[in-house]
Amino acid sequence: MGARKRHSPRRGSLAYSRRVRAKTMEARIRAWPSRSANEEPKILAHCGFKAGCVQVVSIDDREKVPNAGKQLVSLGTVLVTPPVLILGIRGYSKDHDGLHAEFDVYSEDIPKYISKEMTFKNKEGALENAEKSLKKIKEIFAIVAVSPRAAGLEMKKPYIFEAERLLTLANTNKVLIQVGHIERLNPALIPLKNYSISPKYIEIQRLAPYDVRGTDVPVVLDKMIHDIDILLSLVNSEVESINANGISILTDSVDIANARIRFKNGTIANITSSRVAQDHVRKTKIFQQDLYITIDFLLGLTEIYRVIDPDEQDPDAIKDVRFHYGDKTKKIVYEKPDLPSFDALKAELENFTNSVRGIASPIVDGHAGKNALELASNIYDLILEDLH
Repeated sequence: MGARKRHSPRRGSLAYSRRVRAKTMEARIRAWPSRSANEEPKILAHCGFKAGCVQVVSIDDREKVPNAGKQLVSLGTVLVTPPVLILGIRGYSKDHDGLHAEFDVYSEDIPKYISKEMTFKNKEGALENAEKSLKKIKEIFAIVAVSPRAAGLEMKKPYIFEAERLLTLANTNKVLIQVGHIERLNPALIPLKNYSISPKYIEIQRLAPYDVRGTDVPVVLDKMIHDIDILLSLVNSEVESINANGISILTDSVDIANARIRFKNGTIANITSSRVAQDHVRKTKIFQQDLYITIDFLLGLTEIYRVIDPDEQDPDAIKDVRFHYGDKTKKIVYEKPDLPSFDALKAELENFTNSVRGIASPIVDGHAGKNALELASNIYDLILEDLH
């Protein structure tokens, strides 16, 4: 808060440590699994990376506890564990001063992508020296390497595989999956339920100023995927073709992306996402026969323009204008429906709990989430082919 010119009382409690970013990504292991001397040597731990979070809804079936029989919502962490590659071993002796490294022995067949980062070279007679010192060795550590890319943290195909696997597990165990695309609950989308939506062309923009949050993933998976989910909910058809391009400006990932999607029913959609903009923009425009809808998700504004017969009355119209085309006379009516005000996150959680109870269906189920992710991954694939 900077230097103060006057005394200010302490803020916060000394009973809790400040929440700060960890100094290193490596976790400290305080206790290793116990094993007997007769067991075969094996690795006692492996590396995992945090990939996301889930909400677990359960019923507390424990007796004589305050929450017995109540519904509990708890958070869980999703970890991905890439394959572990053993590069070598290190032996430690132990005395009153602690552990002391006695030898290092490295593999002679280390992949090039690892040897480029570090040099692993055995000293002359390293293996023979290691064998001679085995009697005083108390602990042996494996020198290992893992690649986050191998776990799918930067590549999209492992995510798709995992999504399909989750759907299979859900069907097998007869449980539901809900995906947190909260934009689907934006009040600006509610008026669309009163109209027959059969779009011919859809234009979507989602722009935002630069923010360090989310820059570790491409803008397609950070921002565009929300609009892809909305798009697929509006167009009841399979994708026929995709044209996509993108550029990297501020980060090592894709910062601006554009995709033109053609569906088998003839609908064409143009989606633009950027995290290098001056202002926030989240707009969708829907064009179809005798109907044009513009939605501003940030302002919570939905405007509807309809073409009707000149004698037809529209009680919801704020303004109307007649026009002539050929030998016909038509009328354009302008509607600006009132939007309800509610907490979208609360509504999403209520929908999930009601779905668990069997009195509702998930607004964005597992299949919808998987379809949006698959289309986003295909778009990202095409962008990488022509990234500049």
